[in-house]
Amino acid sequence: MNLVLLIRRTESYWRDGKIDLHRIIKDTTKVEKAISKWDLNVEYLAFRKKLREISELTITQNNFDMIIPWSDKGAVESLPDGTWLVPMDEDDWLAPDFTNVFKNTVVSQSEVVTWPTHRTHANGSTVVNNFVESCGYAVRLPVDDWRKITNHMIISPYYLSLSGCLSVRNETIASVGYLLRSSDALRDVINSALKKEYRDDPEWARGQRWKYLELLGKC
Repeated sequence: MNLVLLIRRTESYWRDGKIDLHRIIKDTTKVEKAISKWDLNVEYLAFRKKLREISELTITQNNFDMIIPWSDKGAVESLPDGTWLVPMDEDDWLAPDFTNVFKNTVVSQSEVVTWPTHRTHANGSTVVNNFVESCGYAVRLPVDDWRKITNHMIISPYYLSLSGCLSVRNETIASVGYLLRSSDALRDVINSALKKEYRDDPEWARGQRWKYLELLGKC
């Protein structure tokens, strides 16, 4: 079985750290205004880089056959039919035995596979959603719609599921989506997150959680 990881981000952001707003939203003014709310001690892009480093700790514990570091449609289309593609955002966390569980469980005839994902809000509260999370599924190539890779909201939660919590979707204050919809003061959100105990976190995610809270404490 060929198992490939794809990290959702633009090529310009991956190569030189520049956020290409035109590829994220039509009205870039709204995004620029949302990001301008960032008034913390750690610079915005430096914060996002730290998030990436925390996530990479979970990726390197796994054994993917290939990692595609940005949303490269051409690279995906060049993969052999039957390849399993795992899309995730750059700040998602994967269980250290994810690839082993996947390869030992999934049958090749499936088209999509989902798995339980733990999610926390930016303020540290736990939430359970009735949709497939951004790091909670894999698709077997080729796909008939590229959006199945870029948009987790169109994936049905009723596909073949793996058991056990295999990923964490840790919403952060640096998420463009969060900054767009939230009017809360960032320092208040940080203080709330730092007070939580995170007892619902899977055991394997404790190290990542500690590093994330340490990062928040520097803000």
